[in-house]
Amino acid sequence: MDIDYFKTHIEEELEGAKDYIKRAIEIKPMEPAWSKSLVEMSAQELAHANHLFDMFNEYYVILGGSFTEIPKYIVDTREEITEMYTECCAVIKLMHSMYK
Repeated sequence: MDIDYFKTHIEEELEGAKDYIKRAIEIKPMEPAWSKSLVEMSAQELAHANHLFDMFNEYYVILGGSFTEIPKYIVDTREEITEMYTECCAVIKLMHSMYK
């Protein structure tokens, strides 16, 4: 595992969560049961992203202990991951509240 692994997989989980909730909202009037399943799948994907983000933060602390000065690439990537995670989670949570 490395920092790029976390970035890629957190992004994939967030995109999956967003796609599932979007489709749940779209299909709700026609197929409520499908819609409910899609909401649950979105929540699971979001939970996966949350776990990966927590693991990433632990990894960053461990990684940071290996350097006297953390390389700019790692600091920049951490900022990208944190920004992506924060923005996507807010959108997904808003969409979940819209669904209700």
